[in-house]
Amino acid sequence: MASYETLPARKRDGKRRTRATVEKARHRAPTEQTQWRPTFDTKAAARKWAEAAERHLDHGHVPDCVCVSLALRCEGVTDQTARAEPPKPTAETTTLAAWRKRWWPTYCRSTRKAPRSVEETDRRWRLYLEPRWGDTALARFDRLDVQDWVDEELGEECIGPAYVTLIYKDLSLLLGGAADNRPPVLDHNPCYKIRLPDLSTPEAVYTDAAGVAAVAERCEPFGDLVWCLWGSGWRWAEMVGLRTDLVVTGNRDPDDNGPCVDLEAGVLRVHPELGCLVESGRGGLTSGPPKTKGSARTTQIPQFAVDMVQARTEASPDRFVWHGTRGGLLRRSGFNRRVWRPACDGREAEPKRRGTPGRSAWDPLVPGMKVHGLRHSHKAALEAAGIPDSAIEVRLGHGRQGISGVYSHVLPETEQRIVKVLQSRHEAATAV
Repeated sequence: MASYETLPARKRDGKRRTRATVEKARHRAPTEQTQWRPTFDTKAAARKWAEAAERHLDHGHVPDCVCVSLALRCEGVTDQTARAEPPKPTAETTTLAAWRKRWWPTYCRSTRKAPRSVEETDRRWRLYLEPRWGDTALARFDRLDVQDWVDEELGEECIGPAYVTLIYKDLSLLLGGAADNRPPVLDHNPCYKIRLPDLSTPEAVYTDAAGVAAVAERCEPFGDLVWCLWGSGWRWAEMVGLRTDLVVTGNRDPDDNGPCVDLEAGVLRVHPELGCLVESGRGGLTSGPPKTKGSARTTQIPQFAVDMVQARTEASPDRFVWHGTRGGLLRRSGFNRRVWRPACDGREAEPKRRGTPGRSAWDPLVPGMKVHGLRHSHKAALEAAGIPDSAIEVRLGHGRQGISGVYSHVLPETEQRIVKVLQSRHEAATAV
């Protein structure tokens, strides 16, 4: 709040002037100056200036340009700047897209965000956030609008609750960065106490080796891919992105260096930079980094997986081990729709028509199981055999936190035991 002081009368004319004092306290202008004290001929002029100066400070702008303008106007000098409205604050002129363009690269660099995570976040921005909020000014965000967007618009997209939560967190991170900036662009984060969808999902569906054998038989000619996913515990992107022309170098452990497909040693390696088949910006498929740093690992595989990978490389001498029926790269959505879902959930019979051979009906085998369920099945098989959790997590590419992550190690005999367990279960499941 402004204060006013009546100054002593001037000697030349005997008039008593008024000094107005405005403090920066309780205002948010981004300036180091904390006090303004101009003088005026009348108290009314001082009061007009103080009100305009506080209005500028409340809008986040320094009132220096107003000091002279209003002082001149109060003394009878006209000035267009004095009659102008206070400039709009940054939050009213900056859109969410403009703020993300400025803030997002700095945030990724400072937090050392993984390239794969950056790509996935950019994809969610292009598909869900930019079309809805990209042109919205930061000051126009309202908590109720955000809640309606989460409940209605994202709910109609038929996406899972976990993915809805990821999209919401992307928006909250952007607005939170604007509120945490110094000087702050926003007074507060509008994404406050938003009620999100229920994340209590049912337990992941998995199966034993016999179930894997039945599903792999229906997935032909990709039965070997199903078995290799189960035998290695790798993710889909890691297995279909396996290349024969890549060599891993630079690791401290000599066993972690070598070709990604090392059949003589019976191991497969995930390249730290090109070890996964990921979606490019234009929707195509390309080699990219794995999900986490721990995912760049060396995995001992059983003999049946070695034989299957060797047969694939000999049949199709290309840099990628796995290909589609027409020679292209495998995309999970197409594989899931055409091959995986009918194999697990069953299918109806189709009669023979002209130009089509028809097909028989399939009963459900493992309804609802996803391709990722092979990783769960891999872990369940190792747990049933008494394999330590530390060895399983290293094999799956997960990092351990705390003291267990520092002192837990996997000895060669443990790896050999894992390979024997997987080989024996495969032979038992495929024995005629």
